[in-house]
Amino acid sequence: MRHGGRASHEYVSISCVIMKIRYSLDEATACVELLVEELVRLCASVPAAYYDLHWLRLRCEDTLVYHGELQQASMGQLVKDIEAFSEEFPGVLSPDLLQRCLKALDAAAQEP
Repeated sequence: MRHGGRASHEYVSISCVIMKIRYSLDEATACVELLVEELVRLCASVPAAYYDLHWLRLRCEDTLVYHGELQQASMGQLVKDIEAFSEEFPGVLSPDLLQRCLKALDAAAQEP
């Protein structure tokens, strides 16, 4: 019976890792979806940043349709894109959503 316990423990460990990765990706995806909604709204109300907002929205939408390693890589790049946008247009994005997105995207991009 002892040999079955080790395999069971390894299975549980692997399952926990998979669940953690899935949660990170789900949280990042939810944040990007919220960011897309905000970017659409902002396109109508911040004409000075219209093209940049539109470009960032397209980057977000591209990231959402990717899968696997490509999506993770895109999430990592999206962190840089969002940070660059925020530097160029400070205060345009909601600070709460901005921090939540950056944190979730960075965590998802760092998963193995």
